[in-house]
Amino acid sequence: MVAQEFALTYPERLKALILSGAFPKVATMGLRFEFFGGIHWIKKSPATLAWLLSKSHFRNSRYKYELREHMAKSNPEVWLSYYEHALIYDCTSRLHELEMPLLFLYGERAVWINHHARFYRNCKDATLVFVDQAFHQIPATHPQYFNPSIHEFLVRKLK
Repeated sequence: MVAQEFALTYPERLKALILSGAFPKVATMGLRFEFFGGIHWIKKSPATLAWLLSKSHFRNSRYKYELREHMAKSNPEVWLSYYEHALIYDCTSRLHELEMPLLFLYGERAVWINHHARFYRNCKDATLVFVDQAFHQIPATHPQYFNPSIHEFLVRKLK
């Protein structure tokens, strides 16, 4: 959401926009459930939330540990504020303003997130990629598909 808002506010600063698991608003019950879960855990136990996120986003133990360590350094109030603001954020009426080349990557198994791809289908220059057998942590769990998709997109769009 942050990158989308940046692109909408400062389009002249971007040559392209690449988003993985993007959503212009929280439009599914599954994603809403995840956000409410995040709000619950950030209030109750930020360390537990960091553990849950690191476990679900990485297979490699070292990466899990590094993510937990970085999350432990964050301010829980800022984290909470992000979750609360994201629940009400909605840029769907402005998506037509995104005129730069756009790449959206989704895991085909993350139905509560990839449902949001429909919002981007009418963007001027959008490319949507669905990665088989992936959830929404594509950069961390499927780099063998993620990285080549980005490379091909950049070569094709930014000649």
